[in-house]
Amino acid sequence: MANRLCKIPYVLQDDNFLTQKECKQIIKKYKKLCTSESLGTYLNYNHIDIKLDQHWADKLLKLLNKYAKKYNGINIIEPWAIDNVRFKHFPKKYSFDKWHCEQTKNYPYRIIGILIYLSDHEEGTEFYHENKTIKSKAGRAIVFPATWTHIHRGQKTKKDRYLLSAYAFLRNNNELQK
Repeated sequence: MANRLCKIPYVLQDDNFLTQKECKQIIKKYKKLCTSESLGTYLNYNHIDIKLDQHWADKLLKLLNKYAKKYNGINIIEPWAIDNVRFKHFPKKYSFDKWHCEQTKNYPYRIIGILIYLSDHEEGTEFYHENKTIKSKAGRAIVFPATWTHIHRGQKTKKDRYLLSAYAFLRNNNELQK
């Protein structure tokens, strides 16, 4: 089923956002380009920021429109755009296991968080208030509010874990969509 009913309020789960082949291609392309500067810090992952080409911009916009249709109301606030996409590699036994939300004093304009899992795991993203976990499944995308209502953390993995993260943010009408 493409859009399983997620039991966490205001979370859209699309289990077929990417194919297995697309996931493997992304891992192969970006794993070798990652920096390890965050490994061992509170972030605990290797990463590289990816520029959005038209294909990715269209694909993410389609996902966000699906979210806006499901949760009517978000589409009537100020215009929003997609912030950077980050490829993340969590080596075995590493995770971003600190409770956090995506909207912070450093990122006050973030309104939506997007996670796209590229590898399968028994572990996943744990949501604090709901005490529920969405497992990492290659090709699965989740979209959720960036605020304190959706505090979450990654669980430690038994094998390397790969994902993409992106954010929708409020923008001025004069600002170009990235």
